[in-house]
Amino acid sequence: MIRSTAEAFARSELLPKVRDHEAAQALPAHLSKKFDDTGLGLAGVPETAGGAGLGAFADTLVYYELSRADAGAAFALGLSGLGLRIFGLNTGPVHLASDIDQRLEASGGFVSGKWPLSFGRETGRALVLLSGSDSAVFIETGVSATPCRPAALDTAQGWTLSFDKAPVKKTVPAAAFQNHTRQLAATLLAGLSACALEYARAYTMERKTFGRTLAHHQGVAFVLAEMAMRTEASRLAVWRSAWRMDSGKEARFDTAAAFVEAAQNALFVCDQALQLLGGHGYMKDHFVEKYFREARVLSQLWGGVDGALMTAGAFSTSLSTEIGFPELVEGRTP
Repeated sequence: MIRSTAEAFARSELLPKVRDHEAAQALPAHLSKKFDDTGLGLAGVPETAGGAGLGAFADTLVYYELSRADAGAAFALGLSGLGLRIFGLNTGPVHLASDIDQRLEASGGFVSGKWPLSFGRETGRALVLLSGSDSAVFIETGVSATPCRPAALDTAQGWTLSFDKAPVKKTVPAAAFQNHTRQLAATLLAGLSACALEYARAYTMERKTFGRTLAHHQGVAFVLAEMAMRTEASRLAVWRSAWRMDSGKEARFDTAAAFVEAAQNALFVCDQALQLLGGHGYMKDHFVEKYFREARVLSQLWGGVDGALMTAGAFSTSLSTEIGFPELVEGRTP
């Protein structure tokens, strides 16, 4: 029911206005309220924080379906509750940054520097995972946001952040930050793969060359088959990492692995969709150029693939040959 409700909302409210929302660089307020009224936005939020308490798997179903219609809008809606999921407290919207390349300077309980790109509603609050730290710091004052135009995900609104000796208000475990941010990005990337595959399949089933549809030429059919396999692999990876989060067990390896899997597959699938459409793939008359841009940006968020590989690498030495068999690795530690 959660999945069908999310799919119905995505098909009726998001898909018909994809380009309008992208041009406006924001979702209309009435649409965000309509989404809130469905209760889907709080499905995975703990009951103690005012949500339905259905966990990460419910969230994954919701944002996967939204992303299949419009990843930019899904990102905007997902970000609004991400701070709530990380903190378990209603801190309101927050900007998120993972500083693995040390752009920010932290000293004496203050953070300074400039962060090039963050998404979400305008706010003076930020949650930052500093390089080499086991905690993310919450900053409530001293952060200014300047609008910027990102290469993709315009609907989620882009900002450049300036930290002017911003005082640290509190800290949260790095695991909470990494798990929730990577799970959301991986879910959106899996949804992007699915919609790029659907678009390319429909296009190649309609266009004809040499008396048959494009999809029935062996070379094209093989490409579509690999796109479908990779899309399914991404979906299963994010479902598994969501299950791991809901089980209350250490999930950083799983969310990092799901993110890397979903990112690399989305980059492949969206690129192949672009190629199958030929020259049309680069035109805004078709959505695949948007899917391609969004996959590029999503795969670089919050430390990107390199950051996720660093996390997975820290865990993999203790996993050894047991990777993929959860019943054998209950006692794993970083």
